[in-house]
Amino acid sequence: MTLADQKLPIFIINLKASVERREAMAELCAKYNLSVTFLEATDGRLLSQEDLDRVLGKGSVKNTLSRDLSLSELGCLLSHKAIYQKVVDNELGVCLILEDDIEFGEDLLHVLDDISMLPSDWELVLLGHHASESRISKTKGSLWGRKTLLNDAKLVRPSELAQGTYGYLINKRGASKLLAELELIAKPIDHYTGDSSYINLYAVIPPVIEVHEDLSDNYHSMEDRKQLQAEKVALIDPASFSWYKKAAIKFGMYQLIHKTLAFIRALWQQVKPLKKYD
Repeated sequence: MTLADQKLPIFIINLKASVERREAMAELCAKYNLSVTFLEATDGRLLSQEDLDRVLGKGSVKNTLSRDLSLSELGCLLSHKAIYQKVVDNELGVCLILEDDIEFGEDLLHVLDDISMLPSDWELVLLGHHASESRISKTKGSLWGRKTLLNDAKLVRPSELAQGTYGYLINKRGASKLLAELELIAKPIDHYTGDSSYINLYAVIPPVIEVHEDLSDNYHSMEDRKQLQAEKVALIDPASFSWYKKAAIKFGMYQLIHKTLAFIRALWQQVKPLKKYD
């Protein structure tokens, strides 16, 4: 089954004020003969306190992130959630969700041209993603159960939190799952879409969707996240550190130990046996 045969719904999230991004995305999609629907994004800055109280679980965000969600993170999440509701309400089998500051080429079309190659248990497939260190860091995948796609890319199960929601496939079953999880919001959207404990998750490696540097001047909510993270760090009391962490810091060994343990954990996540998806 090809992309043309199945008339895959494609939704692009776009803030009303982001005219340049909308025009760029329309031109890009027209280049590859993709029929798309633009959906107006939720602007988190315009949410009232009543809106915030309705969607945020009391205390749940800080319990999960140790910081507040930024308004742009919240707006981004609500925009994606609105599409999940549309998928369920309209009984769409599969759709492609894109953000408006991306770029792609024919490799994306190769992946979309035969969705039937995807495993029967899939619910969400990340087409653009990155690891938590930065947007240029590569998401690590399990060494087990890899599958080669039409463009020789690999379909893998991420072995870590895969961040970024700038392009992914989701089906009705996956949309229903995420809607249930998002009744009360506790963290950014990519902490749900990139975590296989919430959804049957796969990712294409290397990614076939990238962030467009000229369009992503603010890279979604990264600046807001950094500010909130800095505020969280400023509140940390060194007196609360364990004795061995204090000792490691004192002797200049903390960063080395931290990186070594992180490497070992990441390697184990890649090589450990996979749990079967429900």
